[in-house]
Amino acid sequence: MKKYSLKNRSAILESLFLTAFFLLMGYFLNPKDPAFLRDGFNIFLFLLAVLALFYGWVGFISFLTLYGAFLLYFYHPFPVLDFLESVAFGLLLFFFHFVWDREIKKSKAKEEYLERKLLENSIAFYTLKASYDKLERSLLLKPFGMKEALWKVLAFIKEPKIAKEEFLKFLEDNYFVEKASIFENIEKSADPLVKEAMKRKVCVYVDIKSKEILKSYLAVIPVFIGKRSYFLAIEKIYFNRFDKNTLLEIAVIFTYFIQTLEKELFVKEKECFRNYLNRDFAYELCKLADIYRTYKITSSILTFKSNDFKYMKNLYLKIKSQKRVIDMLQAMKIKNRDYLIILMLPFSDKKDAENFLSRIKDLNLKEIAYRIEDLKTYRLQNLSD
Repeated sequence: MKKYSLKNRSAILESLFLTAFFLLMGYFLNPKDPAFLRDGFNIFLFLLAVLALFYGWVGFISFLTLYGAFLLYFYHPFPVLDFLESVAFGLLLFFFHFVWDREIKKSKAKEEYLERKLLENSIAFYTLKASYDKLERSLLLKPFGMKEALWKVLAFIKEPKIAKEEFLKFLEDNYFVEKASIFENIEKSADPLVKEAMKRKVCVYVDIKSKEILKSYLAVIPVFIGKRSYFLAIEKIYFNRFDKNTLLEIAVIFTYFIQTLEKELFVKEKECFRNYLNRDFAYELCKLADIYRTYKITSSILTFKSNDFKYMKNLYLKIKSQKRVIDMLQAMKIKNRDYLIILMLPFSDKKDAENFLSRIKDLNLKEIAYRIEDLKTYRLQNLSD
């Protein structure tokens, strides 16, 4: 809100300055007709077009206020038709700006969602890879499952403070990080490594061979999600473990942990968790609903219901093979021995959902109950009805 207010204030000042500059220029060039109302080309309409298209309503209102006052002072009688022409022209340009700005915001919302999904999938893949690499390295000594150990940490995710403490223990047990801390949403810091991490938004660390080892931290790993920022500051770690590969693994796992924590906070804030939905599905559903409420970008939800277990199993496997990476799929058993499959198609309308159904047409869908909903009509509690 503060940034938005400062942006508006800057736009108002710039609009008033440009308008005043053009008005003064008009006065010195042509004192009898400073607004060029009697000339063939009205330069102020050009200025209005620039301000309205670039700044929107802020530029339009700022120009109109100063321009109207200028006409009122220098022209007698007041040129009503010329002023109304400027108002009508400005409103038309503002409408173009509004539509243009809305489409840009829609595209940005889609891009941010898809980038987050790509990051999550990349992090999940690397976490799995790191788990198998560590399993291979320690197979001769003892069985080890890093992902299983991380899941134990995530079991405390409902209590963020405890979850962070457990995560630090996880790092100590698996990466020999003897001392570290997690802090968030800091605007200023005296530590040069934290400053550099905030500025570059990547993992930063000291060069052991240089004198920088005397700094407070050996490494700082930042994670930025929306308006929130988290930092993992490593103070002590075994010398033979302090290398780029270990820090990369820790950075990936820390990002995975923070993503899970953010999901939990979002689900709790929006009250979108239901017992019959897993948390990832509930989170994505509420996230898309939030995007719809803000930008009116809809998504589709397909639900399939039947008491034929074998048929539903085949249908689930078929859907899983046909869906996109960003699509969410969940199967469950509900009352009266019925089975339910829910498929969520982000940024897809009803026509896209029908096209998806046509791709699985080799399965006889007439034998089961199914329906298509979008984010205009769906209700969380109705998904399992």
